[in-house]
Amino acid sequence: FLSRSLYGINNAKARLRGLERVPENERDERWQENYILQEELIEGYDQVIISKNFEAFIQLETQAVESNPDLSNEDKRREIDRLLLWQQLDPSGGLDPESNIYQINNLVSEVDNLRRSLEDYIDYTGQMGPPIPLTPERYDDLENQLAVLMYQIEHDLVSFDYGGSFAGMAIESMLSFGAFMIVLMILILAGGAISQEIATGSIKSLIISPAKRWKIFTAKVMSLVTVSFAAVLVLYMVSILAHGLLFGFSSGNPYIYAVSGRADSIGFHLFQLAALMVRWIDILVFLAFALMLSVMTRNTAAAVGVSMAAFFGNSIVQPFLMFLPRAEWTKFLPFDHIGLVDRFFPFRETTMSMGAGVFGMAGGPQPSLLFSIVYLAVLVFCLIYIGLDSFNRRDIK
Repeated sequence: FLSRSLYGINNAKARLRGLERVPENERDERWQENYILQEELIEGYDQVIISKNFEAFIQLETQAVESNPDLSNEDKRREIDRLLLWQQLDPSGGLDPESNIYQINNLVSEVDNLRRSLEDYIDYTGQMGPPIPLTPERYDDLENQLAVLMYQIEHDLVSFDYGGSFAGMAIESMLSFGAFMIVLMILILAGGAISQEIATGSIKSLIISPAKRWKIFTAKVMSLVTVSFAAVLVLYMVSILAHGLLFGFSSGNPYIYAVSGRADSIGFHLFQLAALMVRWIDILVFLAFALMLSVMTRNTAAAVGVSMAAFFGNSIVQPFLMFLPRAEWTKFLPFDHIGLVDRFFPFRETTMSMGAGVFGMAGGPQPSLLFSIVYLAVLVFCLIYIGLDSFNRRDIK
């Protein structure tokens, strides 16, 4: 704010020189008021530089904005809101060595662009290209983004500390890596659940028992689901414990979300558990796929190999889908429905990094979350049914 004070002094002096060029016979009362105002601004900025008083600077800048004849009332209000937001985010005005002026200015500009967009119904938030009119869907999206940012500011949840960001990335990495290992474990277990017993002949003792085949198959499915769920719970407890020991058990930002322009929050630990349960959906999908292959191929190596290829191929195929024009049939590609964490929690990145949009694959917006959930439910049902039907119909030798 001290550098802006020097800039304010230069502007006021330039206006004084312009006023002094006005002939004396044309200097009316308005000219006199403007001349006195510029002198007061110069004196005020000098006092701000000497006292290093940020609050006095804000008051002086507010006075300068209100007296600026080149600004409309709307522009004056927006500029004053920017000044007050700056003061709220950084009461020191940048004098505190820990203040991150660059990020604070970015956040102030982001809030200002969101407010202008909602007021003018024109999208000013795009980083590339000219402003464009807002669609109703985009309006709702920007309204929720603004609500999330203002909730963070009002509840003092805005942090530019790199340590806090590192803590968030650390638990995200732990959970992602843990979920990756669980998928690999489940693919191996599911891929050999039936085929391994057929290969060793141990399945015959079950077949000749009074239990029906569908009960045997259901028991296999439930055991795999139970193991995967237990593994997810263990992963959650270990990750939370490690995060608490490394960064403190009271650390961790809540998840901030907004619906219809109204923001609220979910506690850090509950949010991490909910996000992990969403990741469990992907585990169930690949579990059903590996189990179906285990029944149909009766070959553990083939079942595990093909299911792992599908798992790793998912991350490879998705970037290529971004270049695929959006069409109705692309909604039925399974790759577009795997990884629903960002769809369930669209403000997850906003909470951690002060703003991030959610964009779909295949060169356009993704299908609705409800469609993806129904699609995956039908997919899992079909995979399990195919495996069950094959297990019931085929002879076991």
